[in-house]
Amino acid sequence: MTGYSVYLQNTNIPVNHRAYLNDTTKLPTSFLKFTTLKEYLSKAINLMTKTFPDNEFLKDKEAVGDISGKKFAKACKRKQQEKEDSFGHESKIGLYRVARHGSRGRFVPHWTSLVNVEDICSNMVSKTMRGDTINKLTDKRLAIVTTQQCVGRGGETGLMDVKNFQYDQSLDVFDPKWVERKTLHSYSCPIVPNKDGWASDWYHSFGCYAACGGGLYRHEDNRSTKLFPHLASMAGSGVSRHITEVLRKYLHEDVPAEEKKSISAVSMRIGGITTMGAGGVGFFASHARSGHALGTNQGKYYDKDDMYSSLTAAMCLAGWTDHSAKVSLPSLQCLGQQDTIINRLVDQLVVNSFEEFEPQGRLRPVLLASVASLIMYDYSLQLSLTKARDWYISYV
Repeated sequence: MTGYSVYLQNTNIPVNHRAYLNDTTKLPTSFLKFTTLKEYLSKAINLMTKTFPDNEFLKDKEAVGDISGKKFAKACKRKQQEKEDSFGHESKIGLYRVARHGSRGRFVPHWTSLVNVEDICSNMVSKTMRGDTINKLTDKRLAIVTTQQCVGRGGETGLMDVKNFQYDQSLDVFDPKWVERKTLHSYSCPIVPNKDGWASDWYHSFGCYAACGGGLYRHEDNRSTKLFPHLASMAGSGVSRHITEVLRKYLHEDVPAEEKKSISAVSMRIGGITTMGAGGVGFFASHARSGHALGTNQGKYYDKDDMYSSLTAAMCLAGWTDHSAKVSLPSLQCLGQQDTIINRLVDQLVVNSFEEFEPQGRLRPVLLASVASLIMYDYSLQLSLTKARDWYISYV
């Protein structure tokens, strides 16, 4: 009964859950609240009491109260904000930047080699059109890449605010100052360019969002400083479900439909934490990156705004094996042009409403690096799109 109580506290059970078990492509939108969960538990306790009238545990009112009374209610309400979009015993696999299982074996489902953020984002780019304000694929791709790089919870991208963004000139790195959904506390979360792979590179994704998706434009009637205004209007669980839906939609087509349910927004958090652990990132740096509590009194004195504390984790998550290497942002200086000409080029590509990204703005280096990333990876992107088109023609 204690196990059942803990299960109810920590598991999101959808209203009319059988409909979602029968159709795994559907995403739940509402979940059972404490009152219903309490009813479930009470019925189970009454049944067990009738079946085993002499059981010492069930006869101990204090013990039964501990798993079904005020503590149960408090745990349910506290955990309600932390629950992801999974329920039952449905397991979620880790979603990594690049696939961790590259071979097909007896105990490794072949589709796990096709499940990774790089491939999902590449599929999204192949279907992206300039000025697309309906499908918002540049928005969705940047939200996914940011969540993966920051090891964040699925609903936290909606809290990203340009006014909190920072660029550190000494480290030549961008820091979005990640905000926790539960506490609204922020902490440093620097992002470095990928060692390889353009599709999941944050700066390339931001460049596409700014240049192709018009992401930095705000109508005069809406001067929101949120990076994703449409996500900011959703509840945290709504953003998480939104990202889950996008991930599943743009998975490799060879992934069986019944297996797609093993992927959700929390899969990126699983993948990120595992990547840091396997990549030799230390305890403090890993926790600084994921935002988890340190679990000791030291946590009270840990400076969450220190960019260095999370930098090794950033390197690991971007594919670098030497976590102390000096990694610089892509630069347009290689064009050999004056700053005025470079700024004119960028301003022709990007419609911008933020003074922070203007030529004298504090975030201008981030925008310049993102445009440079678009140029640097242009050949690889075009090659990828050509292969995708040739495959589609041969398939049809």
